Amino acid sequence: MHLLGNVSPRALTDEFFNQQPVGSGPYRLAELTPERAVLEANPAHHLGQPFIQRLELRFYRHEGLLLSALEAGQIDGAFFSRGLGPVELQELQQRTSLRLSAFPTGETAYVYFNLRLPVFQDRRVRQALLYALDRDALVTDVFDGQALRADSPLSAGTWAYSDALGRYDPDPNVAAALLSEAGWLPGPDGVRRRAGLDLAFTLAVNNDPVRVTVANQIAGRWSAIGVRATVEASGATNIVRELIEPRDFEALLFANVVQDDPDPYLAWHSSQTGPRGANLSSLRDDRIDGLLEEARLLAAPERRATLYAEFQEVFAQEVPAIPLYTSTVLYAQKAALKGVRIGYLDNPGARFWQVYEWHLRTR
Repeated sequence: MHLLGNVSPRALTDEFFNQQPVGSGPYRLAELTPERAVLEANPAHHLGQPFIQRLELRFYRHEGLLLSALEAGQIDGAFFSRGLGPVELQELQQRTSLRLSAFPTGETAYVYFNLRLPVFQDRRVRQALLYALDRDALVTDVFDGQALRADSPLSAGTWAYSDALGRYDPDPNVAAALLSEAGWLPGPDGVRRRAGLDLAFTLAVNNDPVRVTVANQIAGRWSAIGVRATVEASGATNIVRELIEPRDFEALLFANVVQDDPDPYLAWHSSQTGPRGANLSSLRDDRIDGLLEEARLLAAPERRATLYAEFQEVFAQEVPAIPLYTSTVLYAQKAALKGVRIGYLDNPGARFWQVYEWHLRTR
């Protein structure tokens, strides 16, 4: 009989057995309560015993309590998964005893175009809609700088990201020229028309207030070049069931999460266009399919990165979706703490990946 055979699934988390983990990491669990976890250095750690012998993790019900504890000097570091307001952020930035860092996560928001619709099948239209946007202003205005402009379907900070990627900086004049070249000319009401049809569509978004704000700002930028985008917000469940799975949307503001291995196959290969697939734009491109298939057969990151760089260039040319911004998390720590190297965070625990190197003083 299994050791936990008589424990219900709901009770597994609180079961005493699960509160005494055994592992080979840099620390061992010495104490666990609802308020804190005390870790002691593992002298047998295969990369060497940690410099800091005792590490205490404290748990708070919400980030307001976490911020108060940090400001009161009760803790030496804090992880803010949702960022801070501008006033709180400015106050922390003025504290010379603290070091603040923002790190990219695996979550990037896009505007997905439904490429099954005739209006989005002309690449010039998609490029124009991208040229019309100022993503740097979006990050500043909506997120107070606590996000990163996104230019690629692969997150900056991962080994697969290409620094040589072509960027679309905002240029309403280029956007207008592309639309005119595609036959969409300004009508008497300012909305562009072609063959008797307005250049108009719906931009669907979930009813999160921040996402709605982003959608409205995007619609405003498009309006300036003669495109009428109507923002329609609904619940997240409705977005998935009624719009995404049947691909019954025109344009969609939605976030995609990239895991620790940034393989974009599931998000952009043509085999993933079905109801359960993550290719939300219904992109079908033989060049992209070939690159993603070949990269999946390789183990060496260097060779995969070369293929992914080419994929990103094709993506930038075709613009099947517009990468908008990548979410970041804010990490505050005492300036005296040394050796902390945090980069791309695909999960909160990744910030401890080299905790055994952290130290407070050097000899």
